[in-house]
Amino acid sequence: MHGPVTSVAAAELLNDVATVSEMIFRWLSALKDGLAGTMVCGIQALSEENILTREPQGTAASTLPASTGVQFGLLACSPAGQS
Repeated sequence: MHGPVTSVAAAELLNDVATVSEMIFRWLSALKDGLAGTMVCGIQALSEENILTREPQGTAASTLPASTGVQFGLLACSPAGQS
């Protein structure tokens, strides 16, 4: 938009900004006050009581990764019907 802003354009712009800010407010409120917020608080409380956490088994050198990036790349990029 070039030149002076008309009152109609300004009103539409302010209405759009208010709509987006209200959507963000509602989304953040739902995260904080809704089920997600309850779950996060519950998980935090259980973790602080060491209910969800376990001591590591063995050493880091004795554990193997689930898959390497190379293996994943071969699996994801292989042509259909070939393994």
